[in-house]
Amino acid sequence: MGLDMQAYKCLDKNELNGDEYKPEDWYWRKHPNLHGAIVEYSVDKLSNEYDIEMTYDDAERFILMNYVELSKSFIEDILAKTKNSLELFNKVKTACEYTTYETDLIVSAYRAGVDYDTCAPDHDIKKAENIIDAFDGDLLPVTSGFFFGISNHQDDEHTVMVCEDMLKSIDAGYKIFYDASW
Repeated sequence: MGLDMQAYKCLDKNELNGDEYKPEDWYWRKHPNLHGAIVEYSVDKLSNEYDIEMTYDDAERFILMNYVELSKSFIEDILAKTKNSLELFNKVKTACEYTTYETDLIVSAYRAGVDYDTCAPDHDIKKAENIIDAFDGDLLPVTSGFFFGISNHQDDEHTVMVCEDMLKSIDAGYKIFYDASW
C-alpha cells in the first residue's frame, strides 16, 4: 500500500472515461510533496470549476475518484520548485559531505519538522540546518500521510524529466490529467 500517482496526456478528458483502459503516461510512487502541491492547486481550480467552496480534504477526495487537469503554468511552477529542491539537496550534500541517503533524510526530516538527530549522528547537523534555513527558493509543500512515505531527490529528478515531457505534450496540443490512489 502507498501513494500511487498517475498522469495522462489526452486530446480530450473523455479518452479517460471510456470503456477502454488507458495506461498512464507518467507514474510516481510515493512523492507526497508533489501530491500535496497538486491537491493545493486543485482546491482553487475545483472551487471555481464547480462554484463551491472546496477544502484541501475535499480536493484530495475528488482526486481519488476523478481526474484533475493540470495547466501549463502549474506544471511550469512545479518544474521550477522541483529544480529548487534539487539545488537545495546538492548544496547540503556538498557542503556537509553527507551521503545521498543521509542528505535525503536530513533535508526531508528537517523540512517536515521531524526529529532527525538519528539520521546522521556523526555529523554536525547545524550546518545543514543553516543551509536549509538560508535557502530562498520556493519548494513544493511538505506533505505527509499514513501511506505516503517521504519525498526524496530521486523523486525530484524524475519529476523534472516528467514535467519537461508534459510541457512538450501540452505544446503538441495535449491536455494533462492527474489522479492518485492509495
